[in-house]
Amino acid sequence: MALSLDPAQPKLGRKTKFQVTIRQTLGRLVDGAQVDASLVMPLMDMGKNQFSLKPATSGVYQGIGEFSMAGEWEVVITASAGDKSGKTTFNVNVAD
Repeated sequence: MALSLDPAQPKLGRKTKFQVTIRQTLGRLVDGAQVDASLVMPLMDMGKNQFSLKPATSGVYQGIGEFSMAGEWEVVITASAGDKSGKTTFNVNVAD
């Protein structure tokens, strides 16, 4: 999985576009997956902050989320298609 954000430097209280590209082990793009994102602040319980990503193009999924505090966050992406699933965590620094 690969993650890109728009804006690349997320800001507190502003909507961020999340784009995830999912490939199988051999590099083929994965279509028809259920893809979800969770925004987790490891040093503080910020409550549940989850949303689904929708298909955009082949193997690419997009969604909109918002960080509720500046600082270090983890973006946890889970995906499942058929009998296969995967989970990847990305570290993100959110600005004021």
